[in-house]
Order: sequence, then C-alpha cells, then structure tokens
Amino acid sequence: MQSFRELKFRAIHLIRTRHTDPTLDAVSVAQALHVSRRHLDRAFREGQSVSEVITAFRVTTALDLLGSARVRNLETLTRLSGFTDRNTFRANFVRLCGITPSRARELAIEATNEDLLEVSVGGSQSHSHEALSRWAMLR
Repeated sequence: MQSFRELKFRAIHLIRTRHTDPTLDAVSVAQALHVSRRHLDRAFREGQSVSEVITAFRVTTALDLLGSARVRNLETLTRLSGFTDRNTFRANFVRLCGITPSRARELAIEATNEDLLEVSVGGSQSHSHEALSRWAMLR
C-alpha cells in the first residue's frame, strides 16, 4: 500500500497534467488513482483539498493565457483553463487573485507594452518595471 505522501504526489501530478479537462474533479482523480475518494481526501488532509488544487492549477493556467492573442474573450479563457462556466471561473479567479480576469488582462497588456517600449525606445525603466512587477505578482 502506498503512503499518503506518495498518493498526494501522484494526485498532484495527475491534476497538473489534466487540470484543463472540465470533467476533472476529486472523484475522477480518486478513480484514476484506483483509491476511494475518502482515502484521497486523507492524503490531502494537510493543506489544500483536491478541489482547491484543481482550481489553483486552472486559475494559474488562466493567468498564463491572459496575455495570449488567441484568448479573445472570457468564454474562451474559461474553457481553455478547464472551468465549465464563466461565473465559477470569475468567482474563483477573484478569490485567488484578488482582481477580475479583465483587470489582470489589462495589467498583462500594460506590462508587455511597456516592456516592449523600454526595449525599443529606452522608455522609463521605473514605470516599466512597476507594470511588470504588478503582472508578476499575479502569476
């Protein structure tokens, strides 16, 4: 029988690789690892729950996608990050990041534009670094 530590490691690895699947939840993680949901929950007794880990990976993915040109709207961002509906996505994003997805996108665009400006025309370093710092804090 595997230890709780090993089970938690395997679960986190599975979540990391499949978190964008909207059907992934604690029950499906337990099934994939051939353990009961209760046994899996015991492995996550300390720290975040299985569901919280899944949500954290999904929000992190959303943050990574925010600056992407292929993500044009909240529906696309919701789907690509593994959430099933926009309201759940937005609520979890705000809860974990403290700002809305649209505000995070503004910061990402501002940081990217200011960084490009600094490189191309020697813009204000302090202003550019401030925008980049705000964006980095979100990631």
